[in-house]
Amino acid sequence: MGDIGNDIKLGRNKTIIWDVFKDIGGLAGQVSFKVVATKSLRKRDYFVSYNGSLEAPFGIQVGMLGGVSPYLSFKTNTDINAKYDYTYDPSSLIIDYPYKAIYFIYGDQVKKPRYSLTGGLTAQVFNNAFVYIGAGYGKSLLLWEVNEYNYSDDKLAQKKWAINNSWSVKGLELEGGLIFPIKDVIITAGGTLNSFRRPTLTFGIGYKFN
Repeated sequence: MGDIGNDIKLGRNKTIIWDVFKDIGGLAGQVSFKVVATKSLRKRDYFVSYNGSLEAPFGIQVGMLGGVSPYLSFKTNTDINAKYDYTYDPSSLIIDYPYKAIYFIYGDQVKKPRYSLTGGLTAQVFNNAFVYIGAGYGKSLLLWEVNEYNYSDDKLAQKKWAINNSWSVKGLELEGGLIFPIKDVIITAGGTLNSFRRPTLTFGIGYKFN
């Protein structure tokens, strides 16, 4: 009895108890015992999890746990399809703006389109914890509301949007974190880094199955 069988993990403080006299009638002379451990195929579990952040609250993470295994992750928000017409820049304010016909005033609303698609590896670091590390593509934009008025009558003509390029980033997205299985439930906590800027904390909860 003890730490024997096919599901015993590597580690210290393992104990095996053998009641030898249940197997043989007795011992005599010099006796030695040989313990043989064989490496079995590593067990892997699948998992699917909600995984998001305050900037991108809608996300999913799917993959495998056990040994070194793959995973995929996607995160986004409700502004993902937001479009913009102009580009803000600290030096030129708004580029390609038709100043002769209309003038503008910034509104109070902002949009922050955000999404990322990443993939990487999970690996077990403790008996009850896995680490995940991945990379992919991400985009995090800041859009400002632009209210356009006619010069002729000062009436609101239409609302458009301008992108703030000094704040917005897109490109390489790095992520990492920990996965904690609690029976069939998993809890994740980690962070992302888009173009080596915009650090964001991520969190999630999901389900693990064979």
